[in-house]
Parts: sequence; structure tokens; C-alpha cells
Amino acid sequence: MHQNRPRHAGQHSSQAIALTLTLLCGTLLSGKPAAAQPTAGADNQPANTARVPVGTHNQADAAVPGFTAPAREATLAAVPAERIVRYLVQEGDSVHTDDLLVELDDGIQRQRTEIARLAAESTVTIDLARVRMEQAVAELERLDRLSSGAMTSVKELTDARFAADAAKLQYQVALLEHQQAARQLALQEQTLAQLQIRAPFDGCVVECLKEDGETVEEREGLLTIVQINPLTVTVDCPLHLARGVRVGDRFSVVPANPLWPARAGTVSFVNHVADPASQTVKVKLDVPNDDGEWIAGTRVAIELGQPLTAEQTPISDVTEETSQHVQGH
Repeated sequence: MHQNRPRHAGQHSSQAIALTLTLLCGTLLSGKPAAAQPTAGADNQPANTARVPVGTHNQADAAVPGFTAPAREATLAAVPAERIVRYLVQEGDSVHTDDLLVELDDGIQRQRTEIARLAAESTVTIDLARVRMEQAVAELERLDRLSSGAMTSVKELTDARFAADAAKLQYQVALLEHQQAARQLALQEQTLAQLQIRAPFDGCVVECLKEDGETVEEREGLLTIVQINPLTVTVDCPLHLARGVRVGDRFSVVPANPLWPARAGTVSFVNHVADPASQTVKVKLDVPNDDGEWIAGTRVAIELGQPLTAEQTPISDVTEETSQHVQGH
């Protein structure tokens, strides 16, 4: 009995050690996940997450969609009501500044202009008034000399003085009427010019609104012309991109259709007031179109990420990506 006690005591001791180790292992295991969690950075990002610089945008994000449009558009009309003699151009024709486009019936107005020209160029009335004035003045001087020798009456001298003054005033009236005639001629010439429908700028005819022989009312449209060189592109630029856009900057303008190569557009206008609802700013660019290949109304994208330098030319390497981005809008 005395010999078995040490053996039982050893067994109890081994069990106590095993129990203690189990508890310690359980404690360590319960605290392991907290110690293994990665620590967060100062900006609350996971330690194994790559940071992206603020303000960095990929190429699609910097592509702002828009459409090409004519730089200028005008519907020409006849100021006075008149009959159309004939159109001198057809739809699709290219025109230059001051080209005659529509011939209106101006026969009556031409006669009025000619009458006004004769009156403005004639000096007969002035010459007659000057002769009468010189005669009246000479008569007054003659009677004045005779009055010193008591060879004329006071009444005759007074009448001669009044006649000379009246002749001088009549001469001034003739000069004034001549000036009025010159202004009347200018007015008639201006009215005649209004019957000559001319191109106000270089462009092309897109629509003829009437036919030969029709009578048009006052200020009724006759035809529409547009200027397509340059073309204008107007876009609603997000504020984060508009910060770096300045008038005069050049950006790539990429058509959605890859058949057309990209061109450089120059910023001509940046609005200083943003749209509160969309948080965008209106930006306009001029795109050269000397060859006339680009068509107004074409869907395009403007790469506003980085302006082109003076040496750089626009490239179309991102046309497919840009096209997908633009068509998504």
C-alpha cells in the first residue's frame, strides 16, 4: 500500500501538467486571429492594398462625349416682300463671302435708285441759288453806293438788303437739299442691296426653302448656309477635368467611327459657371476641317486628360476604347 502512493501521485501530477498545457494552448489559440490581422494604414486602407494617387484617371474617364456642329449657321431672308427670279446656287454648293445666291425682282427698286442718283449728283439747284445770291448781293452794293449821293430811296436800299439776305438763305437751302439727296441715294442703294441675297461667310448651302418664281413675304427665309471649317464641338466637361482646361489648349478629338482619324481641337470657350445639377462646365473647341471630310453632327470624344503640346499630333490609338465609352453615353 505504501509502495503504490508514489505511482498514483505521479499520475495525478502528469494529468495536472497536461490540463495546464491544454488551457495555455487554448488561450494562445483564442488570441491568434487578433494578432494575425493586418494593421490598417493612416488612411484606413489595408496594408496589402496598392494606393492610387488622387486625381488619376484612366483614358476612358478622360474622354468626354460630344458632337460636331457648324461653326456658324444662317438662314438668309428677303427684307422687303418680292418675287424670286432664280436661285443661283443649289443645295450642297460651296459658297464664298459676298457671292450672289438668290436673284430677286429688283427692277422697280433699280429705277428708284437711279432717280435718287440723278438728284444726288446734280448741282443745278446749288448753281442757280448761288447765281441769284451773287446777283442780289451785287444789287445791294450798287444801291449802297448810290445812297451816298442821295440818288436812291431808303425803301429801295431796304428792299435790296432783304433780297440779298433771302438769296443767301436760299443758297443754304440748296446745299442742304443736296445733302439730303445724297442720303436718299444711300438709302435706295441699301434697299437695292437687300434684294441681292449674298453669302455672309464662306460655307455651303444646306437647304433651299423656296422655288424660282415664288413671291416671298417680308423677312421670309430663302435658304440656309453653314460654315463647316472649322467645326465646333461643345461638351459638358466634368469639374475634375475642367480645372486644367484653358482657352487655347489643344486636345485630341476622336470620332466614334474609327474610319476617321483623330484631329486636334483648340479650346475657344470655357464657361465660368458650372451646371449645379450635373456638376459640369460647358467647353467649346474649334476643329479644323479644311478638307471638308468631317461632317457636322458626328459623335466624337475629347481626350481632356492631358493637353497636346505644339509638337504633338492627335493619335487614334484609343479609338476603340473611346468609342465604347462614348457609345455608352
